[in-house]
Amino acid sequence: MRPGILVWQTMSEVMGALPPSLADKIARGLGAGVYYVWFTRRRVARENFAHVLNKPANDPQVGRVARSSFSNYTVYILNMLRYGRVTDDEFRRRVHFHISPEMHALLKQDQPIIVVSAHFGNMDYAAPAAVDRYRPMTLAAETIKPVELFDHLAQMRSQHGVHLVPYDRAPRKIIEALKRKEIVGFLIDFGINAHKDINTVPVTFFGETTYFPSSPALLAQRYNAPLVVSFAHIGAGQDIHITIDPPIYVAREIPREQAEHETMQLVAERFEKAIVAHPEQWYVFRPMWPPSANGRPARLKRLSKK
Repeated sequence: MRPGILVWQTMSEVMGALPPSLADKIARGLGAGVYYVWFTRRRVARENFAHVLNKPANDPQVGRVARSSFSNYTVYILNMLRYGRVTDDEFRRRVHFHISPEMHALLKQDQPIIVVSAHFGNMDYAAPAAVDRYRPMTLAAETIKPVELFDHLAQMRSQHGVHLVPYDRAPRKIIEALKRKEIVGFLIDFGINAHKDINTVPVTFFGETTYFPSSPALLAQRYNAPLVVSFAHIGAGQDIHITIDPPIYVAREIPREQAEHETMQLVAERFEKAIVAHPEQWYVFRPMWPPSANGRPARLKRLSKK
């Protein structure tokens, strides 16, 4: 057995043997500890949440949200360690859909659908529940290191109808999935320094310009697929609550550049609403915006001049 998989499985056995409440406390404590010792990621997180909250990066509220994000992320990792033990019945019991009858009907139709979201809440538990309720799903994902661990996690997900494909092999696999009329998912909050080989488009996000991948918009246009924004926030008792916004339809006759800009700007606006509601559940440890001149969000600088 490869070392990476052995370490993961050992951690899974250890944490899985603990009472859930104790494992949760340990995970949250580890997250808080990482927040204090990992200076570079702490700084990036605070700068990102300064944009979300429109406060200086050294504001106490920004610090509290950033620290909570670290703790919530380690709980997310804990849930991933338990993933292989979770039954379909548990996914059904813990995952709740908050969608309109029209959206439910759309998900049942015989056509491809593109879903975009962020590293937020617990999308990994939401995906199997969506597959169980609707149809198979293919997700484009970053390849974690070691690669054998990525392959191991992908194999676990495939047992629940969720097909994980790395970005370097994603284009062909995504197109095949769209032709099979599956749900195709993207997590698009890469940050400004990741995936230089992916086409991006500028969007206004929390009042400032950043860059989102443009492929969801272009695929939606090319394959006449509704594009929806979905988030899965964690509520009481670690239950997962899925929200799905009304679909975005990309007209096939408009120019490609217009389709990219208009569609991804709509996505950015819908992201804002979901993130503002539960900012501590956004796991954003990479720079999401180009650095400001003095480290303060542009909105805050403008307000301070009035």
